[in-house]
Amino acid sequence: MNDVNLSDSKNSRRGSHSTTVHEELGLSPGIATTVTAAIRDKDVNRKRTVAKTKEFKLQRLKLKSQRSSETRSHEIREGDTYCSNVIGRQSSITQISAVCEEQEFNRYATPTQEISEDACRVTGLKFNTATNELLYNDEPVSHKHPQQVLLDFIQFLMSLCASDKHIVLAAHNNRRFDSIILFNQLKFYKLWNHFSRYIVGFCDTLPFFKMLYPEFENYKQEYIAQKLLNEAYSAHNALDDCRMLMSLVKKTEKIDVLLSDYFYSSHQVTFQGVQPNKESLEHLLRNKVLSRTIFKKLEDSTLTYNHLKISYHRDGFDGLFYLLSEKTGSGKARISNNRRVIQKIADFFSNEE
Repeated sequence: MNDVNLSDSKNSRRGSHSTTVHEELGLSPGIATTVTAAIRDKDVNRKRTVAKTKEFKLQRLKLKSQRSSETRSHEIREGDTYCSNVIGRQSSITQISAVCEEQEFNRYATPTQEISEDACRVTGLKFNTATNELLYNDEPVSHKHPQQVLLDFIQFLMSLCASDKHIVLAAHNNRRFDSIILFNQLKFYKLWNHFSRYIVGFCDTLPFFKMLYPEFENYKQEYIAQKLLNEAYSAHNALDDCRMLMSLVKKTEKIDVLLSDYFYSSHQVTFQGVQPNKESLEHLLRNKVLSRTIFKKLEDSTLTYNHLKISYHRDGFDGLFYLLSEKTGSGKARISNNRRVIQKIADFFSNEE
């Protein structure tokens, strides 16, 4: 506070001294300039005063929150994801569940952050720090320290490995949310390397269902359950989510497609998100083989990196041209009929040989 007052005092003296010098020399500023400067000084002082008020600071925080929420706008269409306190990748874990045929895992973790009202409303979880009591839909549930819950989860994965199963963890919106949070928490407790011994990688069912059912209005898991199975369930309870997701994937009868086209290795998961596989559309985008427009068209279509690769190895440039320029029902090219665009992709695969 003293620094601000000292700075204001210096500026005030500098201004009055400058005006006096100009008056002595018979130069500007004249009356009009002095009046304008006074008005502007008054406006600056008013803004400074307003900026110190509680209302202004609250409004600034509100706007910051709105900007942050815009980065998660995709969740409106693709599905809501909630965890304790912050709805984002830095969230702590309050429940971990997994289902593999008849085997199930379900644990609640002691919250390390305050559970926000929004998260409480959606998940049904409340935590009383005074009594150390965790409630799910107002019923107490047992909970453990997050590190112990993660160790129990690893133990569960080890039991699956004992039956010679190659473990892939699938989740809805896995690539943008679940696997990143799991990675962050396992890294925090120095368990990631141990965990990685027992899994092959991850799959994301969100783009998988978008590819299979482009006519759906949205891709929230409860909406998909209603459309495919005509069932409603307790969404945002991790165990119920897992059970339903397993039923939905089985219903498609395309598990092989999920594992081949929507898989990513545990080595690709980082603090910044899932890094592109060298054999992925993201890799082509990052290396400027694809423009963002063409990348988006490919992403929205059913075509994958493997389709491009196979087409090139079969018929070179012509294979890619026939694939990407195929006419749709509206008479437009499926992706592009621009020969320069397609040549760039062909050159990439040629250099890879």
